[in-house]
Amino acid sequence: MYVTSRNYIIKISFALLIIIPALFVYANTLDAPFLFDDYNSIIKNNPNLQISELSIDSLLEVATQAEGKYRPLAIISLAVNYYFGGTDTFSYHLFNIAIHLFTGILLFFLFHATLNLSVTNTEGNGRYANFQTEAQQSLWIAFLAAIIWVLHPLQTNAVTYIVQRMTSMATMFFVLSMVFYIRCRLAMRRDQAFVAIVFLTGCVLSGVFAVSSKENAATLPIFILLYEWFFFQNLRPVYSKWMIAATVMAVLIFGCLALIFLGDNSIARITAGFRYWDFTMAERLLTEFRIIGFYLSLLFFPHPSRLTLDYDYPLSYSALHPSTTILAIIMVTALFFLAVYTARKHRVLAFCLLWFLGNLVIESSVIPIELIYEHRLYLPSIMIAMLVANIVFKTLKPQWLSIAGMLVIAVILGFWTHERNVLWSDDVQFWKDAGRKAPEDARPLKNLAFSLQQNGRYKEAIPYYRRSFGMAEQPAILYNIGLCYSAMEYHVEAITAFRKGIEENYKPAMAYAKLGYELTMIGEFNTAIENYRQALEIDPENQAIKEDLQQLIRFLRQCGAPEACVEALIDQYPENPALKFKMGIVYEGQGKTRQAASAYEKVLSMVSAREREIYILALNHLATSHLRLGAVDKAMALFLEGAELSPDDYKFAYQLAALHAYKGNPEKSCEWLEKAVDSGFDDLNRLESDTRFNAVRDNEWFLRIQKRVKKNPAGSN
Repeated sequence: MYVTSRNYIIKISFALLIIIPALFVYANTLDAPFLFDDYNSIIKNNPNLQISELSIDSLLEVATQAEGKYRPLAIISLAVNYYFGGTDTFSYHLFNIAIHLFTGILLFFLFHATLNLSVTNTEGNGRYANFQTEAQQSLWIAFLAAIIWVLHPLQTNAVTYIVQRMTSMATMFFVLSMVFYIRCRLAMRRDQAFVAIVFLTGCVLSGVFAVSSKENAATLPIFILLYEWFFFQNLRPVYSKWMIAATVMAVLIFGCLALIFLGDNSIARITAGFRYWDFTMAERLLTEFRIIGFYLSLLFFPHPSRLTLDYDYPLSYSALHPSTTILAIIMVTALFFLAVYTARKHRVLAFCLLWFLGNLVIESSVIPIELIYEHRLYLPSIMIAMLVANIVFKTLKPQWLSIAGMLVIAVILGFWTHERNVLWSDDVQFWKDAGRKAPEDARPLKNLAFSLQQNGRYKEAIPYYRRSFGMAEQPAILYNIGLCYSAMEYHVEAITAFRKGIEENYKPAMAYAKLGYELTMIGEFNTAIENYRQALEIDPENQAIKEDLQQLIRFLRQCGAPEACVEALIDQYPENPALKFKMGIVYEGQGKTRQAASAYEKVLSMVSAREREIYILALNHLATSHLRLGAVDKAMALFLEGAELSPDDYKFAYQLAALHAYKGNPEKSCEWLEKAVDSGFDDLNRLESDTRFNAVRDNEWFLRIQKRVKKNPAGSN
């Protein structure tokens, strides 16, 4: 089909007009932070991506060694971004936006060619006589469909979410390959052999680039074949020699790609993958039917209040549980048969439906991956945009009204996209929003905590980490809690978190190394050395851990006695209450009770009563010191404060029970001993040997409580 230079200029102008509103709605994302898998894919777990020189060898190393070996082209693009910008997100976002804009321009040409082919192949000329010319109508439909797709809020998940350029790059090359194929076939119709070969080469290369960006582009040969059959073969019988050969080739290419991505034992690999998820293969497949229905609802009503990165989508356990599952199965099946049934009369409708369903097959079937993500609609939604624009033009008259109506829709979508991008630009608000939309899901809470941690808001992060751990006991969360406490210089609390994480089987070298550092900071030098050595057993080549251990050993040799070492650290860190507490422990061991009490009082003067574990520890030791010094009333007052601050800690209740018994107040003694037992006190040996209870041992209440206490010969409490 020949076009005049004037028509060519008009098409270019339409294509370029797509850029302006898209730039506006994404302009506020250029400084948006790394989110979610951005950290793992770019910063934390992918050191091979972080190149320091730009060369063929370094890029080949990225492609073969960096995490994401099945997506080498996308990984290389991230490595190039890292080379030029490091951890500054500007260049990453600029690249993602450029991909999105170029894809939008390509879509305009894909839509325009498809609409023209559908008219010339199936409906003859003069079909759109009410709107000047067929070319003008197809131009407007292509433009409005492209701009609606580009401005759609669902696309933010593939554009603003940096690591999902894997999706957007795959889609860009997928569409480019389709456009090249169409140009190749049109050149063949005009007997332009050389031009056809050039475009065919571009088609093949773009296809390779697409599958090198993300695996779901493996459907490309199927859709090239489908496009050929729909728009060039005019749905001729598939038993023609050409179509049989093309079908065999497309299936072979798809099968080879599946073999590359899944391996030669693909069924076993897929089955094994479900061991790591809380759903079975059947449950995933059934749930995906409902998710497809949900995807359609998001396409037609993508208000920001409905969008989130991490959906907590309920499972389908059978076709009838929940009952909407069978309805979703019927809906998806009906859409497929509608496409088949209407293919000859409504070519565009049929192809668009098959495009939508077919490009969801890989990620919405039995592959053991997450159930639902918005970016999975980036490629499937393309033809839905064209379908909607085409239907509006055919049904809404006059034509200027259909144009105005779709422009209004585009403005609304653009406004919603801008609103959604405001959240993407603030990681803390983004995860708060995600948490509100999935209140039973632990992951948004964990990511909110991580964002707060990255922003230096450690105290705010810890409660969200704890809530997340309560919902999904992932021991790495405890390690992050420890890091927050460590950054706040809450050394005792950090030790508790690191130890609990290790007990829960989170045992990387850094967990032991961080624990070693924190133990050093409270004066527990020998235990610190043990943990550093344990870290080196796990990671013997870690030079940073080796240096920390050697530095600690040198320090201990220089200062000599433990008391001198603690005092030396106090001189270095005068604001560290844990070291003063350790000094109190040292004094206790030396029998210097008054000096110990003085040290504990300094601790209490330095920290908040309701914030720090060290306060409770110092309070208990100070009260015990006063007992040794004979100041019973002072001790009781301190034990009472401890019981109020830490009602679940039986130590304070037990001491109050013993002291009230000693002072001749059996009723109070009974009350506090009951609280101690309720809080976990179970050391019968200690209870029987504590002479302070001698005056009440024959009391009925004491005997009753004594029966409740389980004998513990080891006296672990």
